[in-house]
Amino acid sequence: MFRARTLLALLLLALCLGGCAVAKRANRRTLNALDAHATPASEPARWLLAPVAFPAGVLAVVADAFVVHPATVFDDAWYDTVDLLWTSREESRFRRALFLPLAALATPFVYAGDWLGRAALAIPPRDEQGDLGRGADDDPDDDPDDAFDTDSADAFEDDSEDGRGRDGDGDGDGDA
Repeated sequence: MFRARTLLALLLLALCLGGCAVAKRANRRTLNALDAHATPASEPARWLLAPVAFPAGVLAVVADAFVVHPATVFDDAWYDTVDLLWTSREESRFRRALFLPLAALATPFVYAGDWLGRAALAIPPRDEQGDLGRGADDDPDDDPDDAFDTDSADAFEDDSEDGRGRDGDGDGDGDA
């Protein structure tokens, strides 16, 4: 019975570690740097350095798991939080105003949960997830809340019947 529980626990641990963030090579920056710069070219040198290389590798994996990788996902967690709670999705201003206190209260919890999830699990960075967040098709000038856009070319276009423009003096510059 004890062996079955131990085997089940080890199996569950292996399944959980399969989704661990440091299981992906891209999330092991310290170990990758150690491999790139401190690996000897000859086989005898590798065997001679094994007593030092193994603890250094374990330390690099621990540093990647608990310091380096969690530090690199702060911005992704923040952009996820902003996208979820603070980015308008065609709601009215009244609905956004009602949602403001709830979003303010939820922000630290959503951010902490997202950061812990990104730090522990192999979630791809936002720039690899497609059009989420700060995508290439986002147009900062495309603001639906702008009722009167003075920067556009047709802001003072002459659409009056008498041809004198909206401002009444005929030059179309917007001043009367």
